[in-house]
Amino acid sequence: MNLRRSLCARTQNVSCATNPISGLQLSPAQPVHYAFLSFALALLLTACGGGGGGSSNSGGGGGSSSPALSSIAVTPANPTIDVGATEQFKAEGTYSDGSTKDLTGSVSWTSASTAVAKISASGLATAVASGATKISAGMDSIGASTTLRITPAAPGVTSISIVPSTATVAIGAPVQFTATASLSGGSTENLTDSVFWSSSDTTTATVNSSGLVSGVADGTATLTAVSGSLTASASITVVTGSGLPTGVGWHELPNNTELQASGDCPPDNFGGDPFLFSQYCPNVIRSWSGAIADTTHNRMLLWGGGHDNYYGNEIYSLNLNANPVTLTRAKDPTVPTNYVNKSNCVDAIPPSSPNAPNSRESYEGMAFIPSSDVMMIVDGALACLQGNGTISTWTIPLASLSNSTNWVNETPTVTGPTPATAPGSAYGNIAAYDPNSGLVFVADSSAIYTYNYSTNTYNKITATDGFLTDIYLSGAIDPTRKLFVTVGACDGGTCPAGHGVFVADISNPTTTTQQDWTANSMAQPVCEEFLSGGVNPINAANPGFTFDSVADDFVGWPNQGNSVYIITPDVANQRLDCTKSTFTGGPPNSAQTVAGANTSNGTFGRFQYFPGPDVFVLINDWDIPAYILRLR
Repeated sequence: MNLRRSLCARTQNVSCATNPISGLQLSPAQPVHYAFLSFALALLLTACGGGGGGSSNSGGGGGSSSPALSSIAVTPANPTIDVGATEQFKAEGTYSDGSTKDLTGSVSWTSASTAVAKISASGLATAVASGATKISAGMDSIGASTTLRITPAAPGVTSISIVPSTATVAIGAPVQFTATASLSGGSTENLTDSVFWSSSDTTTATVNSSGLVSGVADGTATLTAVSGSLTASASITVVTGSGLPTGVGWHELPNNTELQASGDCPPDNFGGDPFLFSQYCPNVIRSWSGAIADTTHNRMLLWGGGHDNYYGNEIYSLNLNANPVTLTRAKDPTVPTNYVNKSNCVDAIPPSSPNAPNSRESYEGMAFIPSSDVMMIVDGALACLQGNGTISTWTIPLASLSNSTNWVNETPTVTGPTPATAPGSAYGNIAAYDPNSGLVFVADSSAIYTYNYSTNTYNKITATDGFLTDIYLSGAIDPTRKLFVTVGACDGGTCPAGHGVFVADISNPTTTTQQDWTANSMAQPVCEEFLSGGVNPINAANPGFTFDSVADDFVGWPNQGNSVYIITPDVANQRLDCTKSTFTGGPPNSAQTVAGANTSNGTFGRFQYFPGPDVFVLINDWDIPAYILRLR
């Protein structure tokens, strides 16, 4: 409708000049029509929308609403950086219509712990100290977060690795993993407590901040350790614990039965002592140290260290009755140790108020006395710079072995001539319990002694130099034939003086003399192989040697390999008769010396027979799981 033209037609005397507001201009000469025109104008403006007012549904001046922010995503997710490094975070918004937008510069950024990391308004985080903090981005009551982990900067780190690289974890028996950094200078650094650990499947296995892995359900998972931009991984197989494996042959026990992976080595500076227990824990085993078979409680007890190799005197227990089998620290080390005082070789600690034996290289100078349920320690090379030998006897009750169990120094009240009386050796001795007499027989490289625990009495049953042997032999009692048999150390098929096979008839201790069975035994090819260190020998000294009370013969393990040797004394011909049994899946070789892989200082008492479960048990090194062997 052309409003201006229509109104002009109705009012012939009205000037129709354009009015900027109404589109009309009234002539003052026509007042009689003013009211009518005003009414008409108002009516038309209402009907036609006027000069731009308009209703909300007319389309004029309105518009559709903007999409709403639905969520925010923060990237990268859960990064790890070194102290001093930076990480740029980004925030991306998703809207109600499905569209996205970079909101990095628009959101509000916060760090839950500014002592660990700070973050700028642009999302740039700066690592301040090791730890973890939550990084959050928020806008219009919508927020998101991620975790930023900070590891200590380790100068010159070229790579990291996890030990063990593969492990079997029994449910209920956690395994301790270790993260090690390789430095550019060729040295290494323990990063176990500073890396960030994760499991690829927490329904199978979980890991805590210190690398201790616990099995949840049967299956496999990957363990990862992260330090800055460096990562390492290990494979985990989780199994349901079933106690001791069955079936003839070798069986590897779960990784929690190795000293390293058990997590039971004391931490460095345990009890405020400055000694680095954890760092030097391998020497509990590697430093010419042995064990006993506690056949009453079905456990192997490890005890050793000494010289300047290890200063802790703690006791470890491989618990065969546990399901799954476990290796635990049965008694903590006595502190202070002799570490600060190491220029002095003392037999007992703490040096200021001695009440426990100083750590020592125990060799085979340990025995289990089942009739009294005690462990006996005789002599050994002390924990001090010189590693001097000591002449002493200590015992400890085993019925309820714990930190509250006290060591007993038998030396002050002992009677009779003691082992290591000149010219005998104060270390490298062999102690073996005889169930017939209830006595412990001790060979000190010069003579044989008996020890009666109930009376705390020693007796010397051979003449001085009446039982000459080297310190690198292993020994055991044959209670059926009443023999004390010592063997070993014929490297390369040659047996120097004091090496080989030496036997004492102990049926009547008052008439005991040394019998040298070396030549006759070496004439037997299988016996020669055993005494020389087996096939592919690494060391013939101090082999595993124990008596099998079911078969009435000895079983030997030559410090390496899949083979064991069944050894039967031939008293009439004064020789050993030997046969060999080989099974697949035996223990890997140890790395006990500074030369590294495929080296051994000897097995000592860490190969033992347990008649209750009818198994042989072997602990070969600190980073190898325990093995059991079934011969029937």
